[in-house]
Amino acid sequence: MLCLFTECIQLVKNPGQYWYIAGETNTGCALFLLGGHETRLEIEFLDFNIDCESDGLLSIIDGWEMNYELFPSLEDLPRDINKYRYCGLKRPRRKFVSSQNAALINYYTPKKGQGFSIRVKFISNPFPCNVISIENSGTYTLRNYGLRMNCSISIIYPEVVNVLSVNIGTTSTGNSIDFLQRPSWYHRSNEIGKVRKTPSMKFSSQCMTQNGGNYFELKTGDGLDPKYMIHRTKTMCGNFQRQYRPGVLLGCGNSVVRMRKLTLYTTGIVESAPCE
Repeated sequence: MLCLFTECIQLVKNPGQYWYIAGETNTGCALFLLGGHETRLEIEFLDFNIDCESDGLLSIIDGWEMNYELFPSLEDLPRDINKYRYCGLKRPRRKFVSSQNAALINYYTPKKGQGFSIRVKFISNPFPCNVISIENSGTYTLRNYGLRMNCSISIIYPEVVNVLSVNIGTTSTGNSIDFLQRPSWYHRSNEIGKVRKTPSMKFSSQCMTQNGGNYFELKTGDGLDPKYMIHRTKTMCGNFQRQYRPGVLLGCGNSVVRMRKLTLYTTGIVESAPCE
């Protein structure tokens, strides 16, 4: 079954077949695609008709772009954002597979009746690293799988974040960050009791020059790219296995929990929920 989408800016969160036909007035439009946290997106073109001579064009971006900012950023996921650009009467035969749970289709169809149809599949991602979340709340785990790379969760809401455990910059092969996402109006009286502090707990907020530069940070701002988020509310490294209090308010429209410059096996769990 084909689902016809008519809005110029549309969000698709379900697999299936989608179809677009240009109307009388046509401008540049965008189709944002988003899967579950542990998925990648496979996009297959079923039909395609966008006139090149009238400057029609369709492009696919691996990730999301808003206001000229990318997630994942080019620092975290180096790639050619102009690689997948199409026009003409022949459908692109190569399937596109994203690196994470988000992709973006930008398109301009200058002539009425032109358009395209696609099939979207969600496929398993055994190594999720950079993830976009639009959930209201949840508990999340970040890992770098032993690779030297930054990993982030981008949250499209103001949030309160509680860090449940961290293991970064140690010699352990089980390094981790765990966090809890909660609403900004959530009060301490609603929280469950503290997790007991373990004897091996070691924690530091002076991480920028310690442990080889391995640390994680909580940032917030108005765009998608963590590099340009001007508010860094917390920086941590070390090893602790209890809930870090108080919860950290990330009050802007976009927030990110990010692990940086990691060389060891690193994991993390955080918990968060929306601001209302």
